[in-house]
Amino acid sequence: WSVTESMYEQTLALQNAFNLSPALAGALDIGPAILFIVMAALAARIAARVGIRWAVVAGISLIAVAILGTALTDLDVSFALLAVFSALLGAGMGLAGPTLNSTVMGEVPAQDHGAASGALSLSSSFAAAIGIATMGFVQATSTTRSWLETSSDNLQQGAGLSDVVAGSIHVVHDAFGEAAAAAAAHAYTTGVVTSILAAGIAICAAIVIAIVGLRHVGSAVASKRSETA
Repeated sequence: WSVTESMYEQTLALQNAFNLSPALAGALDIGPAILFIVMAALAARIAARVGIRWAVVAGISLIAVAILGTALTDLDVSFALLAVFSALLGAGMGLAGPTLNSTVMGEVPAQDHGAASGALSLSSSFAAAIGIATMGFVQATSTTRSWLETSSDNLQQGAGLSDVVAGSIHVVHDAFGEAAAAAAAHAYTTGVVTSILAAGIAICAAIVIAIVGLRHVGSAVASKRSETA
């Protein structure tokens, strides 16, 4: 869910606060998609070589680096660096996701594969929804705090807080001018960065969970998957 939330917030921030077109903001998803496909194809071989546990840890670690790097990148001047972190995100997802899914399916009896596949899909969708809602709350709270701390009392009374939280910088600009728009963009960006940082911290926790939770999972299943691939 942290991955879904960070990608969602990043795409909106690039459009709302930095005036990128939807096409250009969406272009950042091309790199992750390509790297996801490549790493998913290599995941079984990597897991067979280093073991399921460390393949998953490596994938989640790439995701953590990508999310934390995105949060710490100056989006206004470092679009190329942001593209690199986005590509790393796709690579991590391609390595960790298929490895975990194949491991789970490998432990389920053949007659239960349909139910297991459905459960995986449901849990993924549910986690994505929870992630967007939770981190959206973090973003809104942080944006509100930043707006109240940095904007003048007159501006706070005039500009709609809901527009600032939603990232509707153009609405604030049209109604209150350049200075108000700059303050709104700063508050909104602060909220987005805070929520992405929170997602990165959650991913770091997932690394620990993977190291501990998969400690009894050997490389036998990964080797079997590689042989049949």
